[in-house]
Amino acid sequence: MKPDLSVSQLILEQSSDGVIITNDRAEICYINPTFTRMTGYRLEEVMGENPRILQSGIHDTQFYIEMWKEVKSNGKWEGEIWNKRKSGEIYLEWLSFRSIRDQDGKTIYYIAIFRDITEQDRVRRDVFLTGQLQRKMLPANFRNHQVAIQTLYTPARYVSGDFFDYRWNVDRTILSGYLFDVMGNGLATALQSISLRVLFEQMISNGLPIHAKLNWINQQAFQLFSEDTFAAAIFFAFDFKKKILSYSSAGIPYFLYQQNGQIQKMKVAGLFLGLLENAQFDCEQISFDSGDSFFFMSDGLFEVLPPPSELSFDRILNNTENLVQQNKHVDDRSGLCVQIN
Repeated sequence: MKPDLSVSQLILEQSSDGVIITNDRAEICYINPTFTRMTGYRLEEVMGENPRILQSGIHDTQFYIEMWKEVKSNGKWEGEIWNKRKSGEIYLEWLSFRSIRDQDGKTIYYIAIFRDITEQDRVRRDVFLTGQLQRKMLPANFRNHQVAIQTLYTPARYVSGDFFDYRWNVDRTILSGYLFDVMGNGLATALQSISLRVLFEQMISNGLPIHAKLNWINQQAFQLFSEDTFAAAIFFAFDFKKKILSYSSAGIPYFLYQQNGQIQKMKVAGLFLGLLENAQFDCEQISFDSGDSFFFMSDGLFEVLPPPSELSFDRILNNTENLVQQNKHVDDRSGLCVQIN
């Protein structure tokens, strides 16, 4: 028997979610128009049927046993479930399944409200795959007789606007590298990050002074960004013959420098990439020696680091993951720690 829904029925009829109502024996006695649009079944086809006619075959019997157990003990169950349309097409839905009880606590109806999330799941899987590919593009940690490099990469979500890389020249006397941080999160930022990476890869080993590299990248990147987007970046080169570090910054204001066991915050000037097409960037230099360390990072990481006076590079090198995971974060966190041997 179809329940008397009165005014409530008007709301259910207009709902963008699919709705099924069954009696206490789990026999369908009401569906709304959205149910028909999603599944292909009309009321006369499902009236008196058990909702199991929608089962996809993906879930095992235990899945449904646990679902009903939850509904009967707590009055509700929510979660993702694979179901099947009349056409045979499998789809993913978010289901909210509840029991309706009378004043004596006896179940008189069950109501299931669901929405099709197949497309959202497809996007989620694509984003997850994109994040995996991004991570695989990053360089690994490295160590030889000259230097030890520790990398850190923790996206705020699946994908990231951060990227970094480093490369040796032919005779391994110069180690060049970069780190950049595209402002924002999500797929659009990730796409901009990939495009920016191509530009940096073109420049990393081309022999130009590093500030000239940034000048060229900025001109090219200017076409990639809208008015409200930009990127921070730093280029660096360690010359092991001259014992000189050269660096040029575009919006990354600091890096950490450890010398003789003391850590200091090195302030760096430079406009963000993508703000002014003809912006010019400067090159600065400092000398280095065995035992010195340098830590280049995005602002998402810099914001959570302790003050330099409380920071140990050993802590960075040995406990970077713990250091980052101590705080919830809404920004990507990445860094390159270069320790001179």
